[in-house]
Amino acid sequence: MKVKISGYPQWVGPYQIAEKIIFWANKYDDDDVWADRQHRLGTWLAQDRQGNDSWLAKICAWIHKHLQNGGERRVSVRIDPTDVYGADHTLALIIAPTLRMLKAKKNGSPHVDNVDLPAELKMSKRDTKIFNDGHWDKKLKFTEAEKDAIDTKYHAGWDWVLDEMIWAFEQHERGNWDDQFHSGDHDIHWVDVDLAGNEVAADFDGKKLHRMERGPNDTHQYDAEGAKAWSDRMANGRRLFAKYYEALWW
Repeated sequence: MKVKISGYPQWVGPYQIAEKIIFWANKYDDDDVWADRQHRLGTWLAQDRQGNDSWLAKICAWIHKHLQNGGERRVSVRIDPTDVYGADHTLALIIAPTLRMLKAKKNGSPHVDNVDLPAELKMSKRDTKIFNDGHWDKKLKFTEAEKDAIDTKYHAGWDWVLDEMIWAFEQHERGNWDDQFHSGDHDIHWVDVDLAGNEVAADFDGKKLHRMERGPNDTHQYDAEGAKAWSDRMANGRRLFAKYYEALWW
């Protein structure tokens, strides 16, 4: 596999050039006289005397369209036949680190259904009302401390969902997650038996089967209950990934 995805190209036009020229101006400060001069310089660079696009603006647009792929990322993906022998593991190698980066760099949180959250992170109707309308509905009575606690819980809910997704795909990422539920040593013997299940000699010339038996030194144990709980949590993480897939842009 070879995957190459570029970043989004940054638009550079006349106004951006003006910002570089008058770099000390604060364009977010309405009282900064240099910000006004910076904007007027950008307009002068962007338009001709008739108010049409200047030659500089046209060049910037041509560069953006033809050399910067119209603002879209350049994507090159090659999948080799060996990548699909264990596609679940191959995909996890990409999904797990992507989710980790998303959590580290996210800028907000989408809505999460209460059914997907643990009890301590579920939002009550009052919580939801205050979170959604508290900034404008003057009829709602609440303290700033209460609102801060609700905001924290809301975002903690999305963090919890992301953590479950990440954990699930990390199990696939490392592979062989089931090994931890095996302990002890195998001592396996294969015994020849006839179709009725009776043990027969090695030189028996009739139809026979092979029965697996544990030897005297076999100490192997498998924690089926623990493995199922682990597997169920992985399945839930994958379910959350599918359900909130379109929210992974945050």
